[in-house]
Amino acid sequence: IKKKCVLVPNGIDTNHFRPRLELRKQVRSQFGIDDHDTLLLTVGRLTVEKGNHVVLDAMKQLINNHPMVKLLIVGDGTERKHLVSQVDQYHLTNRVIFAGEVDNDETVMFYNAADIFIMPTLTVEGLPFVLLEAMSCAKPVIVSRMAGNIALVIHDKNGKRFEHGNSNELAGMINQLITDRYMQRRLSIAARQTIQTGHSASAMVEAVDNIMSSVAYNSHH
Repeated sequence: IKKKCVLVPNGIDTNHFRPRLELRKQVRSQFGIDDHDTLLLTVGRLTVEKGNHVVLDAMKQLINNHPMVKLLIVGDGTERKHLVSQVDQYHLTNRVIFAGEVDNDETVMFYNAADIFIMPTLTVEGLPFVLLEAMSCAKPVIVSRMAGNIALVIHDKNGKRFEHGNSNELAGMINQLITDRYMQRRLSIAARQTIQTGHSASAMVEAVDNIMSSVAYNSHH
């Protein structure tokens, strides 16, 4: 018996996760982030395999040339104390903000506050919802080249991809996005388009509908 398997990608609410200027201002004033600061964002559990330490290594390299860079880490977990001591060691205390756990319906504010979203995972994660959500909010994304991430992000088309664990490469890409505003804008627009066309909740419903009707059709013919 031939089993037919159809993959329907995760879908998200692109109307909820969209660019909203008022939310951007709200979070930035809450955490004392200046309009001129470039804000990097990571979202997820704080475990080693999520790769936040790699972002801190990249920050250490960037800070001399880009003193206006800040990093907002959303999430909590066992790795938090190690990350805090890494921040201290690198003298980044006034540059890195630990926001802790955030409710799902509030994450949209953080995506909007950020300028660049980073997914530095060291493991395979399927198709991460946080990545879909950040892209839906029209954020330029930089992701590690792991399955799941690379299913969604095409390098220099709708985001950027770096070798997982390679903080030099990551720092170079952040630097590129900070200095090339046109590229930042182009990747933002392409990111949201990617989600709207293939990964919105309505696209997912439509895909399931199409599969169901073709199954019904085939079983009757």
